[in-house]
Amino acid sequence: SKLAAKTLDMVAGNLVGDGLGFGVDENALYVCWPGGSTCLPRAPKFTIAQQLLTLIAERYHAQHPVENS
Repeated sequence: SKLAAKTLDMVAGNLVGDGLGFGVDENALYVCWPGGSTCLPRAPKFTIAQQLLTLIAERYHAQHPVENS
């Protein structure tokens, strides 16, 4: 898989077609990581960006839990 070959933590791909992709105000995104994946459904691109940042933060914190002192 591309994740393993490139030692990536996450890959995101724009869904295109049916009014999605470049030159339009809405998009949808498929995101995968080792052991999981999700699809961010059609929404304004700003909303997709916010959802992606939230997902990245969640995955980061899942892999790097904060230890209590």
